[in-house]
Amino acid sequence: MHENDELLDYLAINTVVDYLCAQHNTDPLAAIAKLITAVAEYRVERFVGDRDLYQASVCYADLPASGRRLVRERYFAYVKQTQHQQSSDDHCSTPGVES
Repeated sequence: MHENDELLDYLAINTVVDYLCAQHNTDPLAAIAKLITAVAEYRVERFVGDRDLYQASVCYADLPASGRRLVRERYFAYVKQTQHQQSSDDHCSTPGVES
């Protein structure tokens, strides 16, 4: 039974991280807050119109603290990598700098 829980946690973590990365949000804390808000709205029977948001938020809510920490670590690493790539691209096209 414990192995099933580990597999479900792994799948839930991947679902959440995939959703967060697909949103291209520049504020990772706001993106995670959106997950928490969405699941809270669902739990008080409000409609959540975005199926992917709903799925990711429920997965996130059902994860243990260690799983949520892994989501944050992986997502923050993704955001940092994306920002680094963008700053490298910006550096190559800085106006007024001649090579």
